[in-house]
Amino acid sequence: MKPFELGSSPVAAEHGIEAFELFCCYHLGIQETGEYRFGNVHDVARRFRVGTGVIKQALEDFHLRPEDFWNLDFDLVEAQVQISVASPGSDLRTMARTHWERLMTAKPAKRDWEAELRRDAAINAKTKWT
Repeated sequence: MKPFELGSSPVAAEHGIEAFELFCCYHLGIQETGEYRFGNVHDVARRFRVGTGVIKQALEDFHLRPEDFWNLDFDLVEAQVQISVASPGSDLRTMARTHWERLMTAKPAKRDWEAELRRDAAINAKTKWT
């Protein structure tokens, strides 16, 4: 496994899409105005004024798809939660920059899928559905 390596994206360059801004919008929900709003690939495409195919290709080229983070020592969910619960008026891009720097220096971390499934099953068994 290799450490995280940001790829280059000719399609993103053609449309003026920077990797950090794509990370902020697609993964963290940070809008052009700097506010948080959860969205999907269609919302991100509208934000950058391109089709969803451009966004998907840019994510692949930059190595910013969710599955590109699976075997890295980087907690995307932690980043998403911190941004989504930030106090109104917080500088979300500054917060995102910290997570971006962590991603850019993330080391490989092999996941133990069987242990994760066992842990999740134990949690689910304790959950009372009403």
